[in-house]
Amino acid sequence: MTSTRLGFAPNLDGYVDAALDLQRHVEGRTRRRLAEWEERAARIASAASGARAASEADVRREGERVRAAVLRGLGGLPPSDGTAPPVRWCGMVSGLPDDAGYGIERLIIETAPGVHATANLYRPTGDRPAGDQTADLGRSAGDATLSVPARRVGALPAGRGDTPAVVFVCGHADEAKAYPQYQAVCARLARAGLVVLALDPFGQGERLGYLDDTGRPLVNPGTAEHTYAGLQSWWLGQSPRAGSCTRCAGRSICSRRCRGSTEAGSA
Repeated sequence: MTSTRLGFAPNLDGYVDAALDLQRHVEGRTRRRLAEWEERAARIASAASGARAASEADVRREGERVRAAVLRGLGGLPPSDGTAPPVRWCGMVSGLPDDAGYGIERLIIETAPGVHATANLYRPTGDRPAGDQTADLGRSAGDATLSVPARRVGALPAGRGDTPAVVFVCGHADEAKAYPQYQAVCARLARAGLVVLALDPFGQGERLGYLDDTGRPLVNPGTAEHTYAGLQSWWLGQSPRAGSCTRCAGRSICSRRCRGSTEAGSA
């Protein structure tokens, strides 16, 4: 009788665990990709020591390759005809002190046909044109929650036209645009003179995608919902979470540019 030498040989001492097939497959693909990237980086580094024109061309080609790969994962950039997306103005947020230095407006932006993103717009004091009474109209309309019928496309009050703006992209907090730390950043930017647009990402804030008949979430918000939606598409090489964020941010920038409330180059 011969003894079997035990140790740390491949496949658990020669025995293959079929349950690990997928893991080994993914690991093998990952290692091959990493080797390809290291080879490309080495070529670019070696080209940099030669003619400058050749190095710039290599870097440009690599940038184009990476950009194409990212766009494939996103499902492409959203089409844009240069027009602003439909926006529903839902009134002013009340309760801010008079000396806050900014106001907050509630919006719903249709980032794609049938896709609505809830958002808060922070405007610094003085951004509105002289004589604009929209804030007073919003307060006199009663409860300015999203359930109240709001004014439709074109009702978003215009700003002065020369105020720089930023789109604030929320992190993974379940409350999204209502998370106190995010609100503090937006408020500070607004007090510094910037118009700030903060949106609820998919699966956070007011944009929960899996609800029962009573409106209760079937999937936990935040990263749990991101994963639930993402796993259904990752095997196809798509990233719905990244694509959704990119589309929402892009359409938000179009909204700020096209409505004349900010400098186009600053949005």
